[in-house]
Amino acid sequence: MRYFYLIPLFFYLTSSWSAERQKPVYFWNSNYDSQESIAIRILPPEEFERVQVKAGSFEEWLRWLPLKKGFPPVKRFDGKLNRYKFIHFAVLDLDFGDRRSHGAAQSLEYLYAEYLFSQEYFWAVHFKLNTGKRVDLRQWQEGERPFFFLKKLNWEPKAPESRTYENFRDFMEFVFSNTNADSLVQELIPVTPKTDLEIGDIFIIAGTGGQAVIVLDKAVNKKTGQQVFLLGQGSEPAQEFHLLQNTTDSYLNPWYHADFGDHLITPKCVFMPEDRKRFLKEY
Repeated sequence: MRYFYLIPLFFYLTSSWSAERQKPVYFWNSNYDSQESIAIRILPPEEFERVQVKAGSFEEWLRWLPLKKGFPPVKRFDGKLNRYKFIHFAVLDLDFGDRRSHGAAQSLEYLYAEYLFSQEYFWAVHFKLNTGKRVDLRQWQEGERPFFFLKKLNWEPKAPESRTYENFRDFMEFVFSNTNADSLVQELIPVTPKTDLEIGDIFIIAGTGGQAVIVLDKAVNKKTGQQVFLLGQGSEPAQEFHLLQNTTDSYLNPWYHADFGDHLITPKCVFMPEDRKRFLKEY
């Protein structure tokens, strides 16, 4: 009986430990500061509050992504400034790389793969290439490497087994160089217009110069039920990932109405409701 007073302390310590473990992990950012995150810096509109999300989820991971301090311009892969200076509200502090092949579709592959790797969902990290063939991180981690012979994808053992972050990034560089918006669409599942919009949903148009944006956060007006969301994108030519302005509604900016009708108007592209898709969750 004399040890019963330790029970509350035990549950406090274990719950605190669990909460610490569930904090979003961003391997590329060793100096992560939550005060410079989307969740802290981008306030919902008046009378709106952020929707609840599950701890450890992709939705939570996106919401707490780090932003670069202040309001810097968007830089292209070659260091030059993006000529479209009116389209972004903030720049995300990501380590997406600086190659020409890092475009709109690849930026979304990067975000989802980084999340899965942070949770050690290695089996769920796979992408279809431009050829239609699929490459899996697990196979890469086992030391096998893909190569093409007579237009067929083959694998051969070429490296030691490794689950390091550096090895994962090497895998993603291969993916970036061999994918585009057309191949990404093959990885996504369609969402009917009547389905509630979720954090992590993607609006994507395939084809030459394909465009793609992702829902980074969502808020709701408890009185009216109205929902709003944030959008982020990379783009062509390859450039820093950024939070989009809402150029059609200065009051809501940078939030967008979830009930946007037949057209979702973004600074560089207009999407239709049927353009909405999402990653298939295999975890």
